[in-house]
Amino acid sequence: MGARGGPLDVLGYESPLVSVAEYHSSCKALLEALEAEIGDECMEMDEQIRVDDLKFLSPDDLINIAVENTSTREICLTNHASILAQSERRRRGARTGRPCDGLSRATLQTDPQVESMLHRLIEERNTAKANAAATLHSLRVTETQAQGDTRRFGRRLRTAGPLRFVTSLIEEPTSPLSLTEGNEIAPGGEVLISIDFHNGTNLKIQELVVLGRQSLCEFRDQLHCLTDELARKKRVASPSGYLLIEDVFYNDMRHPDAVDYSENIISWIAKQDDARQTRRSRSKLSKLPSFKKANMAETHFRDLNFKLGSKYLYCHQGDCKHVFVIRDMRLIHEDDARSPSTYPVLRFLPRLRYRKCSICSVYRARKIVRDDKLAPSNPCFFCDSCYYSLHYSSEGVLLYEDFSVEDCHHE
Repeated sequence: MGARGGPLDVLGYESPLVSVAEYHSSCKALLEALEAEIGDECMEMDEQIRVDDLKFLSPDDLINIAVENTSTREICLTNHASILAQSERRRRGARTGRPCDGLSRATLQTDPQVESMLHRLIEERNTAKANAAATLHSLRVTETQAQGDTRRFGRRLRTAGPLRFVTSLIEEPTSPLSLTEGNEIAPGGEVLISIDFHNGTNLKIQELVVLGRQSLCEFRDQLHCLTDELARKKRVASPSGYLLIEDVFYNDMRHPDAVDYSENIISWIAKQDDARQTRRSRSKLSKLPSFKKANMAETHFRDLNFKLGSKYLYCHQGDCKHVFVIRDMRLIHEDDARSPSTYPVLRFLPRLRYRKCSICSVYRARKIVRDDKLAPSNPCFFCDSCYYSLHYSSEGVLLYEDFSVEDCHHE
């Protein structure tokens, strides 16, 4: 709830219906209850513990302590062994015969228990000497060992990375906007919402963190899709779009030319319901959902009811559809960026992939040619040099026109 660490991202998890306001109030109530329960105990512990009482031990100090403990144990075992030997000599000397014969027999015959104890003492002493010469970094892997493991397993070994927590801190940007006094968000005074944005193949292409007070339009303006770039280049871009969250269409109607995409869908469902009411088999058919619509600019995340981990729909440019997942919520921490102008924050953006030229396989492809009679494949990817060398003469005249060409962008 705002501290380092937190719940891990669990795939396939879907929470019950929740709202930002309910989550915020429940977190505050829980924190107040915890403070009331353990506040007095923490005050007593703080008064009892002093920094002067703490002592930091170096690796050499730890080794010396281990050797001293081993030496003390050796002394105790040696004394015990000498006591056993003396008692054995007295017992053997008390037998019938001359006293000198008893002492000679005691010196010649040794008790097996004493022999094993002395042998164990020698082994422990050798072990203590070996440990004293070693360092505490016993898990260090040398380069030679790593190469040996690589040859053994036939592949390069990958080291385990740290666990990725969904509540990692939000840092301030390198050049943040100047904050006005009193404009900072107090720790625990706002909810941070993590959202994953996917492309058409269900691959995550963005991860955004928004505030509960922000509108859905602020979130939509940060979404990136290649379809928008292509539509702008061809001058057919549409400002319309909607977010479908829990059977509610949130339409972006900020632009005068924007179109309500949800109107046709809602009217079609209404007609289907009217037609189904006249059928006898109405009870056997599944009921269609009842959709509503609202204005995206007038709706904030704190006004929504949603499920963590559930998939929701974003549609733009007519029929370009994406899935986004509201993955997690947490309270803002004192080490997070607390300027409202910082959000939404982009936390993840994949590395862009580019096609190579199908002709030279050296340069990046700039053109996609379809139905070209001289191309080795359909479609065929060309760099600028190969494209103009094949399709244009030395004077810059197009040789033939029975093909279609378009710009090649990243995948």
